[in-house]
Amino acid sequence: MRLHWHIIAASVAIAALVIRAVPGLAVEEKPANSQSSFLDLLKGGFEVKATTYYPLADLRQADAATNFTTGNILVTLQKGASIAVCSFNADNYTWLKGDSISSSRNCEVR
Repeated sequence: MRLHWHIIAASVAIAALVIRAVPGLAVEEKPANSQSSFLDLLKGGFEVKATTYYPLADLRQADAATNFTTGNILVTLQKGASIAVCSFNADNYTWLKGDSISSSRNCEVR
């Protein structure tokens, strides 16, 4: 049986249109990550949903090449369908030191 490539190409094009037109069939594109400061996220309406502490010994065991001096804290925030994860040195988060909570390099937003 000989394939007719123009028929196959047209069928693929029609299928692509149907998938885009029917809700629920299309694959949603992942939003790009952005960075924001912890303070800006809180000011923007994000709410803290969880905090997780990683002890110094666990960090050193997981990554011996990095010179950790204290444990780390991950803070998960949410606003509607958007989430953010911020990573802090435990001392900086505990005392809410200005540079770390106002720096955009500590938080990833999606």
